[in-house]
Amino acid sequence: MTFGLMRRAGVVAAVSAAVLAFTVSTADASTPGGREVARPSVSAVVPASSFDGKWIMDQSNAPHVSLFLGAPASDGSFTGFASWEGNSGDIDGRLTGGDVVFFIHWSFGHTGRYDGHLGSDGKWSGVTVDINDPSSQATWIARRG
Repeated sequence: MTFGLMRRAGVVAAVSAAVLAFTVSTADASTPGGREVARPSVSAVVPASSFDGKWIMDQSNAPHVSLFLGAPASDGSFTGFASWEGNSGDIDGRLTGGDVVFFIHWSFGHTGRYDGHLGSDGKWSGVTVDINDPSSQATWIARRG
């Protein structure tokens, strides 16, 4: 399904998929040849002050998604809220070192899984998949909003 041909619901599903991509772990990132992708080193633990707050996520298949994330608990779990063109969703996820996995449960019924990693530039990036339509996948990058 291409972005240009998607109806509003399809676009929302694509955005959902991209948001899910926020949770790609380092172990999952590899090149087509199976070699591990080199990543810049990041401190072993991401301080809560560098994680919670507002983020703007750009996805390869959709416009900006606003994320409002709470500080992680001692076990790394966190919650939050997402907003995109009048749609909203609840976020739950887990932060482990410089990796994150989270889900956005969109008000229109789709859920996105996001796998990502913190880069040395302070931005999070990764891949997302729409749980309701696994063929809908995208890459994403999030910066402070």
